[in-house]
Amino acid sequence: MRNCRSNTYKLWYVNCLEQQPLLDKNGDSTGEFTDTYSSPTYFRANISPSRGEAWEAPYGLNLQYENVLATAEMDLHIDENTYIFESEPEVDENGVPDISTAVYKVVAVARGHMHMRYALRKIRHEGGTAWQQ
Repeated sequence: MRNCRSNTYKLWYVNCLEQQPLLDKNGDSTGEFTDTYSSPTYFRANISPSRGEAWEAPYGLNLQYENVLATAEMDLHIDENTYIFESEPEVDENGVPDISTAVYKVVAVARGHMHMRYALRKIRHEGGTAWQQ
């Protein structure tokens, strides 16, 4: 019953892998960078309702997060650079996922003996782009 399927949601995650330098038309570095992302990975997990005041602080006292994702799957490759989607993200012809449709960003990871908990910050979308509060 730890991860009862009826209590979980279909979700996808994408990890930020590294930053690549942006190049101009001559192939020279512009001094700016762009993030590269992994392919979307499907998984199922429970997402808590929006939190209120809590007496428990598993991630520390100054961390701002709205929801907690909990799962008994211990082998997910989710870290603090992971974006969570509620529907499968679109990918372009190069396999790059559309991060602007992400719903959450993982801000902290807590590993238990038989479960994982991830603090999530809701991503606000403005004009088709994602931004964090």
